[in-house]
Amino acid sequence: TWVLPTLAELHALYNDPTVANPPAGWHSHDFWSSTQSGSGFHYTECVDNGSQNSFGDTYGGYVAFQVL
Repeated sequence: TWVLPTLAELHALYNDPTVANPPAGWHSHDFWSSTQSGSGFHYTECVDNGSQNSFGDTYGGYVAFQVL
């Protein structure tokens, strides 16, 4: 099963001192979370600086899936 991480999970990854910001092989840009910020909007986490933003679902951010 593939799952989009929550905003809290992406932020925990950013705050993890054992992981580079951005993680190796990741683009330094906004990554989508599964956390909604309103109808048709979700939060993103910028993995190089930890900023969090809300964008409409048509915004062109990146995705990182968790494999369960």
